Amino acid sequence: MRQHHSFKVSIFYSLFGLGAPLLAGLISIPLLLKLLDGPRYAFVSLTWIIIGYTSVLDLGLGRSLTKQVPAILIRKGSVGVLQIVKRSIRMMLIISLVGVTLFWLFNGYIVGIFGKVPPSLLSEARSSLFLIGAAVPAIVLSSGYRGALEGLGRFQMTGLIRAASGSLMFLVPVAVAFIAPSLPWLTASLVMTRYFTLAALWMSYRSAVSVLPTHVQGGDGVELDSSAGLLREASWMTVSNIVSPLLVYMDRFFVSRILGLGIVPFYSAPYDVVSRLTIIPEAVFAVLFPRMSGAHALGAAELQKTHSLSLRGIGVLMFASSLLLITIAPIFLKLLLGVEFMNKSTGVMSILLVGVFVNTCARPPYNVLQATGFAKTTGILHLCELAPYVVLLSTLTTKFGIEGAAVAWTLRAAFDAAALTVACGRTLGSAKSAVTILMTVATASAALAGVGMVADPTIRLVIGMSVFLTSLLICYHGLTSKEERLFARSRAMATMAALRSGNLKIGRS
Repeated sequence: MRQHHSFKVSIFYSLFGLGAPLLAGLISIPLLLKLLDGPRYAFVSLTWIIIGYTSVLDLGLGRSLTKQVPAILIRKGSVGVLQIVKRSIRMMLIISLVGVTLFWLFNGYIVGIFGKVPPSLLSEARSSLFLIGAAVPAIVLSSGYRGALEGLGRFQMTGLIRAASGSLMFLVPVAVAFIAPSLPWLTASLVMTRYFTLAALWMSYRSAVSVLPTHVQGGDGVELDSSAGLLREASWMTVSNIVSPLLVYMDRFFVSRILGLGIVPFYSAPYDVVSRLTIIPEAVFAVLFPRMSGAHALGAAELQKTHSLSLRGIGVLMFASSLLLITIAPIFLKLLLGVEFMNKSTGVMSILLVGVFVNTCARPPYNVLQATGFAKTTGILHLCELAPYVVLLSTLTTKFGIEGAAVAWTLRAAFDAAALTVACGRTLGSAKSAVTILMTVATASAALAGVGMVADPTIRLVIGMSVFLTSLLICYHGLTSKEERLFARSRAMATMAALRSGNLKIGRS
């Protein structure tokens, strides 16, 4: 299959698709906090979560398409791709219609999940949830078309569409809030955005398929064989797709139910900011996942190399980003959201940043396991985490408030990362390497937590800068090989020379 874009360019578009909404969120969240009262903002924040979580109804078929489509294209041409995507979309449509029915039937129960909704908002909340139900087909089918496009390597298309869609999810409610700050109107704007996304993805998919090679080798067996493989891949991916987002998003619902909707903004606002850091690993692994599948086909050594490079690169970048935000957390919250948020949310933000870093370190082993056919392992692991996490989250939130919820979320992320790293080590036959990884991640997490425990903003800045410089030296000498250091120095010198001459260009790999 011809590569339409290089690895670096694909990551750029993937990162742009996730990064543009980050900027839109940074602009929109403070405006929404001013335009809406606390309970309405909390409802909108939880609505974003529900709309995002609804994508699990694709039953893992979207992600499985990303893995299966490249191989099908090589063996069967565009005919094979069209057949498997058509079969998958048909299944997704049936599933989504069932989802809409269940959403509407259990409307009252779902309202209860939002927690202590003020009586004055109950009518608006129920109407809004009916509208959210109407978005289910658009969300589920979008997952299928996006999975097919990424399997075809069309990250430019998916990146641009995701950038527009994600940005509108933040910006459109702000525009609506200026005119009619009611929950049904705000929710309707989000639903329309999802259908805009579906239309754009469908048109892009049709455009991409129209230029594919049509040569077919395999005749009538294409659809049956490919569908069987797709469903095998999707079965345990479905478990992870359902449980994993639940583990990630559950904390805000517990905060709402235990502490009330009015407290949610002091937790969800810093979380919304912190969670945007995940655009970096998400962008990289959206591109890297199908490549890991290819590396697996080339042998364990190639996959081990891909895993090591991705873990070191993403781990170092996320550590630096988390450290920066922890260091400036009090100042950042004061400037962005005000003194009250600085006082109530600095601790939450610091704890969650440690959790986001640890959670990032779980992404490489998670992708390796799914790319090598061990989706069952990730599914079982997430199922085993669910019940203990519910108990831990409920207990710590009740006793320690929003900071307790943040601690529970971070501890769950730490266990998940440790378990996935061990499982990946066994898969790659490198248990010793897994121990080294766990010790490194634990040390880095402790350093982040140490900076977060400093209350005085000035001292916090000094300590944060010291930790950064120390970590930079350790990473350079301890996490890179001699060849990598020579390569980094040569590229740095070349970049500086290009800057001096004014001829700096962005190259392709």
